[in-house]
Amino acid sequence: MAKKKIFKEVAVEWLEGKRGEIKEMSFSTYESVLVGVIFPIIGEESINKVSKKSYMEALESNLKNSYADETVYNIMRIVKAVVNFERMVN
Repeated sequence: MAKKKIFKEVAVEWLEGKRGEIKEMSFSTYESVLVGVIFPIIGEESINKVSKKSYMEALESNLKNSYADETVYNIMRIVKAVVNFERMVN
């Protein structure tokens, strides 16, 4: 039986795959958002749980209590990119 992956593991794989594809500044921004915002909230959650539409909607709603709409959009874009990456590789 395959080990269930947590969001943080998949996100690190995704980010490492971006190295060399994107500018260093973008890489640093992604890394900062992942470590500073996303990992504390969902880093230890199963990637399967995070990929559910209802989970994504709840996460976005919660973020709106703390961040501006544009910031929430950027955070969710990263979360969705990680989820899509997992779907592509598996």
